[in-house]
Amino acid sequence: MKAISKMTQAEVAAFVQSHLRKHQIYVTLSGGAAVSIYTVNRYVSADIDLVEDAYTDRSKIKIAMEEIGFREKIGISSIRTHNISLNFRPVPSPWVEHQSSISKRSGMQPEFYE
Repeated sequence: MKAISKMTQAEVAAFVQSHLRKHQIYVTLSGGAAVSIYTVNRYVSADIDLVEDAYTDRSKIKIAMEEIGFREKIGISSIRTHNISLNFRPVPSPWVEHQSSISKRSGMQPEFYE
């Protein structure tokens, strides 16, 4: 496997997405990174936004990310590594099954570092 520090933004997004899928965590690339990849870096984004396709317990994401060398830093929603930041966004509220899960997931979300 290529070192994360040597990966392009698209490769990091694909690597993380593929690894999360093994844990039945499904995310969709969105935001500036999607535009950057689509336009072949005509528009550049410094981060990678991943939107959860369904509610995912934060501890499940934490375990999956630790397996690929990231560690958690509580309080922020991003994962940083080698000048690339990955942001996990909860599933949009109309699709969240329980209103209580929205309050648990808004604001304080984990940050991971490699």
